[in-house]
Amino acid sequence: MSLLLVLALGVLVGADDKKELEQIKGTWNITGFEADGGPPEMKGTFTFNGRDLAIKAGERDHKGTIALDPSKTPKEIDVTPGDGPDAGKIMKGIYSLNKDELKLCIAHADKDRPKSLDGKPEAGTFIVTLKRAK
Repeated sequence: MSLLLVLALGVLVGADDKKELEQIKGTWNITGFEADGGPPEMKGTFTFNGRDLAIKAGERDHKGTIALDPSKTPKEIDVTPGDGPDAGKIMKGIYSLNKDELKLCIAHADKDRPKSLDGKPEAGTFIVTLKRAK
């Protein structure tokens, strides 16, 4: 009986995940960036296509994958960079999606998942605010 419950919950979360992936699909412009001890400004785009993520920031391009869990509060995102020093490592985060605004708070690969999107970034995290490109 408990195995059926686990399987049913997995299917429900998977359906929510696919719906959320569809809602964030496309290109988003970076409108805000805050990092604990990092650069105060960043310009560029995030492009989501299913589980694939492409980031263009300045003259650098990065690729990776994402996994979402919209059933959690706050909603959770895991980013796995495809390049750079954290390639293949999971960077745990949280996010909020409000129509054409997507806000992410992501922790570095060796840090715990952030707790809040409000206020300044916690140590070892960064907050990115995105607006859907038109």
